[in-house]
Amino acid sequence: MSALKERIKRLEQQAKHNAHFGDANVKNNLVDMVARDDLKIEIDFEAVDKKYNISGGDDTAAAAAGAAPPAAAKKKKKAITTQHTGPFLPAPEGTPKPGASLKVEPLGALDFPFHDLYKLGKVLNSGAFGTVHIGHHVMTGPKGPVAIKVVDRQRHNCDVDDDEILRETEVMRTLREFDHIVRLFDFYMDDEKFYIVQELAAGGDVFDRLEERESYSESDARDLCEILFETMGSVHEKHMVHRDLKPENLLLKNVKSDISILLCDFGFTKTVPNNGKGQLRTQCGTPSYISPEMINGVGYAYEADMWSIGCIVYMLLCGQQPFAGVDDEMLMFEVIAAGDWAFGYDDEEIELWKKVSPEAKDLIKMLLNLDSKKRFTAYEALQSTWFTDCKKFKLKKTRLEAVTVKNIKIFNKTIKKPKFAYLDKTYTGDADCLYVGPTKEELARLKKLAAIAMYRPNGTHLND
Repeated sequence: MSALKERIKRLEQQAKHNAHFGDANVKNNLVDMVARDDLKIEIDFEAVDKKYNISGGDDTAAAAAGAAPPAAAKKKKKAITTQHTGPFLPAPEGTPKPGASLKVEPLGALDFPFHDLYKLGKVLNSGAFGTVHIGHHVMTGPKGPVAIKVVDRQRHNCDVDDDEILRETEVMRTLREFDHIVRLFDFYMDDEKFYIVQELAAGGDVFDRLEERESYSESDARDLCEILFETMGSVHEKHMVHRDLKPENLLLKNVKSDISILLCDFGFTKTVPNNGKGQLRTQCGTPSYISPEMINGVGYAYEADMWSIGCIVYMLLCGQQPFAGVDDEMLMFEVIAAGDWAFGYDDEEIELWKKVSPEAKDLIKMLLNLDSKKRFTAYEALQSTWFTDCKKFKLKKTRLEAVTVKNIKIFNKTIKKPKFAYLDKTYTGDADCLYVGPTKEELARLKKLAAIAMYRPNGTHLND
């Protein structure tokens, strides 16, 4: 409110020195001021006209300010509730601009009170690592909503230390140039908390969107996969392995596009040593999507991600996991390590896979290849015949909604992490919760990965 009063006072002073101060300027500036603090304020436009000797005025400007045109203007007041539509007041001198924290070394070294820069709004999600809010920078306001992950450094309910948070954020800074990766905007820290400001994925995750589709074809699945392969190719060019690719980590930028993928959750991401030519050793990720070499305890690199993508491509075409129906995790590890999967596990799915193009199935075979040296890279997948030879109109004829969408609904309801109960759809459309680390239950599942030591050749613990 104080900012609003100061702005009105400036308008009054400006009006005294500007004989041409017009209807549009006065009323649009008032609308901007109301939007600044997201307030609901009653504006007496008749009083504004009288105060500044405005007669008649521009109908368009009046409408833009929330008032009725003069011919129909009988109401003195008009309540305005709006998102920001114009420029804000200049920020105090010395206020860091959005992104300033990412230009200093080391990450987090820029010392400035976070709450003087960003305003926190509604809670979108909470987990073992912290809480995610919708928010905005004081220079951009509600017209530029972002997701702000607030991590409590004093937490005692998870096994994640400061170094791991800093490492994940550093990965996001490295990858922020790519279009289909959740973008890091800012990072601040104080003695008690980390503040990670990132892109708001307003479209939910890919599989939630698929559940809502009334029509879905092999062509639609290919469009999604093309962007996914391109994105992973970019990540691997940076000599990084994601190590936790799964449907929950594929978000959508907005509610308008079904293929505007945003890859998220880089908590397990690691740089491959020896300038990208070495190997990683740590066994991590989500059991249904980890690769055989990770289970067997041998070295791996980018091919582990490609196995996970093979599982996702399989799911995009039939709605089921390739290793579905195995409830016991130890048995699942055995099945994965043996490469024991098939195109369909019941009559309905088998019939569906008969309709899917041979080119798509050939690609999946190359991604779920037990021999990691023969497994396709991201760019080899893009050169496969599914992308180069199959005509779009032909793939559109392969209808998947009857079985695939039905299976995805079951997957979303019974297997995938449930949505956060307090999601505010006013701000994010149909957005799914933003991931802020595993819940206590998920942590317990991740820790059970230690049990796969029995499948390691020498039974020793391996680390990167």
